[in-house]
Amino acid sequence: MKQKMKRIKMNQGAVTLYVLIVCLFFTFILTAIYIQTINRMHTQAQEIQQIEDNYRKQLEFAGEVYDEVKKGIEATLTQNPGNDVWTKEVTLTGKANNTAIAHFINIVSFSFGKKNTSEADLVWTDIPSTLETTQNTVVTENDTYYFYVTDENGEIHRSNEVVVKNIDRVNPTIESLTSNSPNPTVTITADIKDNESGVSAWQISTDPNLTPDSSGWTNITPTNNSTRVQKNVTVTGTYYLYVKDQVGNMTKQSIKVITQTRWEFGYKGSPESWTAPETGYYNITLNGAAGGISVYSVNQLGSYPRLSSNGGRVNLKVYVQKGATLYVTVGGGGGSGGRTGNDRSQSSGGYNGGGNGGIGPKRYNNPQLGQYCAGGGGGATTIAVSLNGTDGQLKSYSNESTAKNYILGAAGGGGASNHGYAAGMEYMQRDSRGGSSASGDRYRFGYGESGGDYSGNTCTQAIPSNIEGSGGGGRRMDRWFVIYGSIPTK
Repeated sequence: MKQKMKRIKMNQGAVTLYVLIVCLFFTFILTAIYIQTINRMHTQAQEIQQIEDNYRKQLEFAGEVYDEVKKGIEATLTQNPGNDVWTKEVTLTGKANNTAIAHFINIVSFSFGKKNTSEADLVWTDIPSTLETTQNTVVTENDTYYFYVTDENGEIHRSNEVVVKNIDRVNPTIESLTSNSPNPTVTITADIKDNESGVSAWQISTDPNLTPDSSGWTNITPTNNSTRVQKNVTVTGTYYLYVKDQVGNMTKQSIKVITQTRWEFGYKGSPESWTAPETGYYNITLNGAAGGISVYSVNQLGSYPRLSSNGGRVNLKVYVQKGATLYVTVGGGGGSGGRTGNDRSQSSGGYNGGGNGGIGPKRYNNPQLGQYCAGGGGGATTIAVSLNGTDGQLKSYSNESTAKNYILGAAGGGGASNHGYAAGMEYMQRDSRGGSSASGDRYRFGYGESGGDYSGNTCTQAIPSNIEGSGGGGRRMDRWFVIYGSIPTK
């Protein structure tokens, strides 16, 4: 019984050990399974995390690609020349290209626009689909500009702005242009200015067709300040002031210069010519020659002149074309009366139609000194459009065919009469009036009537006479034919 109980106890211990071993085995197995499961789950979790990471990266990459595609087209704009160089025009160069990682979108059109131009008002130019493009345009106004491109999805891409401020298309200004005409040497003075690139050169010329590329320019340091320039000229005519700035904008203005406006002609005993320097009106003054004086003696105490008449004066205004020639004949003064038989030839009439002087009556003469002649008449001063005859005297224009070339003449003065005296006192003096350049009762056009006695004898015939000489036209004290040229343009 004890052995049986002992055997049972032994069996129970074995069973317990067996069970324990079995439990430990299953525990090991379960633990191994658990560990394997945990490991597998961890691995799966890592795989899931990797998948998630990969997916996240894919999403991020997709977003980046999207962003790049969306904003990957970059446009830039540059100008040439830059703002440090003045110019009449600027070339703008626009460039655009797709910088995205994936080049999916092409450029299909472009446009240039100013800052205040809305996208709706842009003028687009279509181009073949491309990932990049370069386009140029020329602008002539200072402003802010942009370059635009459109992609095939209709998106508009704008470049950086370019501010153009070096374009100059404004001509310089001539603030004043004057001269000190008339003078033998005339100074032309001008004040010039340019508010953009600045005045760089000027010149004064008689050529009306100069260009910025012509020669003869006087260069100056470019400036925006008002600048005074001057040039001396000695020839009558129209002068042109040219002013240009740094980029070649040019201004022209004309001024008429008169270096001489008064021409005077003295007595020479022959005709002279005068040529108009400019087309316009000329004021002409013709002074006729004076008649000769009459000289007689008073009680042998001295000689006293009897004054003659002055020549006539004529003023006229004539329109003359540039280059036209007028012919001037200045009359000669009448000869002074002298004693008969000695110097009676001094009573001769002046050049260009003056009449000879006559002899005074015996009853008025000093018996001790003899008789004296009256003064000769003065000659005419005339002006004509052509020279007739060999000497240009008034008589050469006396017929119908030549008279059309005659413009006008100024009559000369008559010679002084030779009246005597009584008891040492001057008894009488009568100065003659100016003669006529037209014919008198007995003398034809261009000839002054000579003085004579009652029988018509002249002093040059040494026959007593009491009539003073009369004359045609001619000189006075100054002996001038004068032209005052105001010369306005008709």
